[in-house]
Amino acid sequence: MNKKLLMLTCCAVGFAFAQNETANTAAPAAQTPVAEEAASVEQAAPAEATPAEATPVEQAEPAPVSTPVATPTPVAEENVAEPVSSASAAITGDIMKFNKVRGTSYNTVGNQAAFANIIDRLNSPSTFAGDKFAYLDPINEQGYIAFGSGLTYIFGWDNSLDRGLFTGGVAGKSFGITAEVALAKDFISVDYDGEDASSRVTQSGDLFGLNFSIPFGNKVFSVNVEWLTTATQVNNDDVDNDFWNLDGDVSLASSGNTSWKVGAHVLRTELSQEEGKTTLIDPDANITVQPYFNIGFPALSSQWGRVLMGLNTSIPVQLFDSYGKGDNETSHTEVGLLVSPNIFAEVALGNCWSVFGGASLTAKPFSYGVVEKGDVSTSDIQLSTYATNVSMGARFQYEYIGIDAAVSDQFFGNPMGTFNGGTYFTFNGFIYF
Repeated sequence: MNKKLLMLTCCAVGFAFAQNETANTAAPAAQTPVAEEAASVEQAAPAEATPAEATPVEQAEPAPVSTPVATPTPVAEENVAEPVSSASAAITGDIMKFNKVRGTSYNTVGNQAAFANIIDRLNSPSTFAGDKFAYLDPINEQGYIAFGSGLTYIFGWDNSLDRGLFTGGVAGKSFGITAEVALAKDFISVDYDGEDASSRVTQSGDLFGLNFSIPFGNKVFSVNVEWLTTATQVNNDDVDNDFWNLDGDVSLASSGNTSWKVGAHVLRTELSQEEGKTTLIDPDANITVQPYFNIGFPALSSQWGRVLMGLNTSIPVQLFDSYGKGDNETSHTEVGLLVSPNIFAEVALGNCWSVFGGASLTAKPFSYGVVEKGDVSTSDIQLSTYATNVSMGARFQYEYIGIDAAVSDQFFGNPMGTFNGGTYFTFNGFIYF
């Protein structure tokens, strides 16, 4: 019985070996059932065989049966097939991590979709709500601090022409207000032989301003008013000088994927002198009304960087004061269109560094002016493009500190040429809490 079973087992193994050799040449996938049948025979046979008799059968088992079946490792094929983005491999970081209040080095081209800088905050003080930082700018000689819980208190030191400017205010979730003051006044009183004479002298840079804003969701309504003395003026019983600017601005700004700002800017430039009965009016004295609309949006964007495009547009209307008498009486009016297309790009280099830069071109595609002097009327139509401004800078940011630095220059003509404008360098830093 054992001899017959041994012969049957040997025949089955030999048959399986022949079948495997044929399958290796024709179709490797067909080997599996045969190999499983041989294995089942091997497992059944030793059940009655003695250890001595089973040993030759196990030595006769063809071990290489499963070896030729191995197929190429699919992992290697996947690694070869998958393309690797060179940009993703070289650049890492999240540009939105740099969305903190920035210094004057950032966004010198005025793109509406860029992150807010310190000037944007000051023009819309409600955006200070919740801020806790200290800001220093040694180039522009500025320093600001925002602190507090519940309400945010804002204090700052700046310059108005050659005078020190103090800023103070408060911001909450529903409002923000700041006041700006720079003083340059002298009050002189003379008592001579029982007669009093007084005089007031105001130097250039004397300033008073108010900024107010209210948030509405992702929109902010802002009002700004400023009175600035532009030249030394003397006022007494004999002389009355007025050299000042009264500046006002009303705007509504919206932030989002596409950011925009619409508003109107009004500027009164007063330049007059009165001595006795004589009044002298400077030809540059005027009132300017300038509605404007700015828009910005991302043209290219990813997690690590973005390129923003923008267009700032305004329509200034200038009404100059009339001066002269009779046939020499002169009036002057101008109206035009100003456009400033711009691009602004920034990219994160890891978690601590970012690089940014922008370019803007200012153009006057149309302006019309008319000067009337007596019976003579002169009109002028202009089409002009002005200087291109280009800036580039970098930011270092680590936990609670941030430092911005940038260089800007103006190119008149070919941007690839040499610098022929005035180079302007800015450097400023923050400590965040």
